[in-house]
Amino acid sequence: MTDGGSIRSPLAKTLREHRKDKRLTGPQLAERLGVTQGTISKLENGQLHPTIDFLSKFAHALRLTRSDTETLLQLAGVVPGESTATDFLRFLPYDFLDADWTARRQRSFATSERAADAIRGYQPFLIPGLLQTEAYARRALTLAGVTNPRQLDRGVRARLERQRVLMNPRKRFLFLLAGEALRTVIGTPTERDEQVRHLLELSHCPNLRIGVVPSERAMRVLPPPPFYVFDTERVYIELPHGDLWLLEPSHAAGIYLKLFERLSDSAVFGEALIAELEQVRKRLAA
Repeated sequence: MTDGGSIRSPLAKTLREHRKDKRLTGPQLAERLGVTQGTISKLENGQLHPTIDFLSKFAHALRLTRSDTETLLQLAGVVPGESTATDFLRFLPYDFLDADWTARRQRSFATSERAADAIRGYQPFLIPGLLQTEAYARRALTLAGVTNPRQLDRGVRARLERQRVLMNPRKRFLFLLAGEALRTVIGTPTERDEQVRHLLELSHCPNLRIGVVPSERAMRVLPPPPFYVFDTERVYIELPHGDLWLLEPSHAAGIYLKLFERLSDSAVFGEALIAELEQVRKRLAA
């Protein structure tokens, strides 16, 4: 959240009205959204300005209509005032009307993945979602805080459904993993070995290229947080406080493309990648 504008601004009034329409108290809404009651109070009094992440959770938790959600985002200034329901997903490709937050996050990815011809991704900590096995995906989502069994099942299923896009021969994928991503202990040794074997199989796909930046290799650039570039315009960044989608076309896309190139210069591909993955398997078997 950021410091807000005038007291009881149109945005603040709208947030309050939606809460009251759903017959929720401030504490009840705060519990649903995982924030404090004080945060809700400040938002409804215009003392705080909501983030996109908060607004999307707010719209989902209150089951707002697409029209109400669009109005909310326009009042918050995160989409142009002239945007319509037709082009709304360009700015925030989430479906506010169904699915839980975990599955909806996977579908937001899928929207951009289906639309892009080329996808580049860098992951310093774990295996990217498009490359995960079912067991690894389940472990990763659990570690991310998804504890509700139903939400977990939906999230895993949605993540695996996303992987169908890899079968489209007209698309190109390039993923870079830091060496640490292969060593992060997620799941049992057997599950981790299964994940590495899956990467070995995927490395033979003609439209998919995987690179690993070995831990002992000198970096040519300061390691960034996880990020993805869709074609040459749309950028997604994973941050500790939430996901960040840069609106398209983003002036920052060129920065991330250049950053990706510098990271690629330190990576190993092809036979060297296979040798790196086999070494990981040997360590897991030891």
